[in-house]
Amino acid sequence: TDDTGGAYGVIYVEAAHNEGPPPHMHSREDETFLIERGTLEIWLSGETHMAHAGDIVWAPRNVPHTFRIASEEGASSWVLLTPGGFDNYFRDCAELVESGNATPETMMNLGNRYDLTFLV
Repeated sequence: TDDTGGAYGVIYVEAAHNEGPPPHMHSREDETFLIERGTLEIWLSGETHMAHAGDIVWAPRNVPHTFRIASEEGASSWVLLTPGGFDNYFRDCAELVESGNATPETMMNLGNRYDLTFLV
């Protein structure tokens, strides 16, 4: 985000089979998933889509979504966040975990700070 003047942020996600975040919604940014390896089962606004290596999936802001790694060997993807800023959420999550302060309450508060709504 800092390198783009806030225009966008990019994160790289690598995860194992069946991993993925809880259903959620962003009010500030759109997410674009560029699947590099494996298969993601993406739930987007009530519909399920299978995204394979080479596919691109757009999750606009204010639309409920989540994903789960469907491939046995895991998966990786690049996620473009527009505008930028939400990439800092992951840095802040890591700091909470490393400090031993990652409780459900602190994680929820962190999500609120980034206008992230968990739908569970």
